[in-house]
Amino acid sequence: FSSTDKWEQSFSQYILAQDQLRQKSPGRAFDILQKITEDHPQFPESYYHLAQAGKVLEKVVTPYLERYSSLCKAITPRERKKYALEPQLCTYLK
Repeated sequence: FSSTDKWEQSFSQYILAQDQLRQKSPGRAFDILQKITEDHPQFPESYYHLAQAGKVLEKVVTPYLERYSSLCKAITPRERKKYALEPQLCTYLK
């Protein structure tokens, strides 16, 4: 697999995780998102949604939100292009 193929595969998992969250399956979403953060540690949105799933599971989510924030603040044009499949990239940054 090229890194692009690997990213596209992970992105489809990311979409699945969001569906799991909407369907009230935060545990499943959390597991999927954790795998994505391992494979693509620079993808900010996975940390944001990990925090959303974690809140429902009553986990400590501060580290995920901090990681999301720091990644978004430091995102490069190249990373923006790489993660362009996600139109909401870093839109939750406060």
